[in-house]
Amino acid sequence: MRTLERVAVMGATGPTGAAITRALLERGVHVRVMSRSESHLANAFGDTNAERVVADAADAEACARAIDGCDTVFNCIGAPMSNFKLHLTTTQNIVDAASHCNAAVALITGYWFQAPNDEPISKSTPEKLTNPKSTIRFEQESMVRDAGGLSIVLPDFYGPGCAKSFLNDAVRSILKGDKVLWPGNPESLRDFVYVPDVGEPALRLAEREEAFGQRWVIAGSGALTPASLCREAARMADATLRLKMISSFVMKLASFVRVDVHQFMDVAPIYREPATFDDSDTRALIGDWPVTSYDEGLARTIEWIRSEES
Repeated sequence: MRTLERVAVMGATGPTGAAITRALLERGVHVRVMSRSESHLANAFGDTNAERVVADAADAEACARAIDGCDTVFNCIGAPMSNFKLHLTTTQNIVDAASHCNAAVALITGYWFQAPNDEPISKSTPEKLTNPKSTIRFEQESMVRDAGGLSIVLPDFYGPGCAKSFLNDAVRSILKGDKVLWPGNPESLRDFVYVPDVGEPALRLAEREEAFGQRWVIAGSGALTPASLCREAARMADATLRLKMISSFVMKLASFVRVDVHQFMDVAPIYREPATFDDSDTRALIGDWPVTSYDEGLARTIEWIRSEES
């Protein structure tokens, strides 16, 4: 077993970074949180004893300074869709810096390079590089694993603190009384992970020497359809659900006038198919961990969104 003593969390103010940071702090681990924004760090961790470091992981020297002296690095950086290749630059800098100070690297990543897939996505699911963004994600993961690090593949996430989340966006629309426009098939089974649940299994994996050099999967709260989750959120909010699937034709038309839709187009086919997950290999290694039910997760998400918008 490895001991987590001084841990750097890169991209700490994002949803997964914040979840992992909170889990580390609950254990009493010395945590160094990194972001490009001092105000974001202060807002997220001003009430904690986390060591706050302002640094841009795209700057190799700044990245090395942020990691120096740590035994473990969690790479939770989420590059914008408009500059997705930034994942490669930041990850290479993190891997290089970690090698200099003999730190282990754990990458938090998404499943696009293993989808779409008819079977549940697991540790052994082969790569399906169907678009440039999935290729970038796979190249990023390869950098980390080739250097002896581990990767943790997550489903789409939701919950408090998730600024970019299809399920959170749907809940926001429901609360506003707006139509929910789902970017894919709302009747296809999908798994969503309540993001605070990620911290505990991620830390357990980083404690296991045998986990490194490999890929692991953390599933969510189970496979349900987005339509059923939207209906449950509407029931909780005492709201009327108006749900509509965005067709491929409409999305293509929108891509000509909206930059965000244009940038999403190459991964859109993934959201027209099921995306279920199998984390039995992970549980065989580190045991079970608490998983938040959709009922509880949606209730907390609704409460958070209402508090943010009040």
